[in-house]
Amino acid sequence: MAYLWRTPLIRSSLLATATINFFNFMFWALFFLYATRTLDVGPGLLGLVLGAASVGGLKMVSITSTLRTRYASKVSPIAAESSGVRG
Repeated sequence: MAYLWRTPLIRSSLLATATINFFNFMFWALFFLYATRTLDVGPGLLGLVLGAASVGGLKMVSITSTLRTRYASKVSPIAAESSGVRG
């Protein structure tokens, strides 16, 4: 554990991850309470909506490799130039 705190890169990565996880879990807890209590969305409908969003995410994962091979040679130089990476 002491090694993690002495290494600046690992320490900052762990602190960033902990912060993101803390607020992400808080958001989802409040989202479910808001949806079920304030908006009167039933658990079945809420599950259906979240499931549909997950299916959309899986669909994008399946076409990402196709898009990457098709557009990689066009996008990579633009992304490298805009991020300041010089070849």
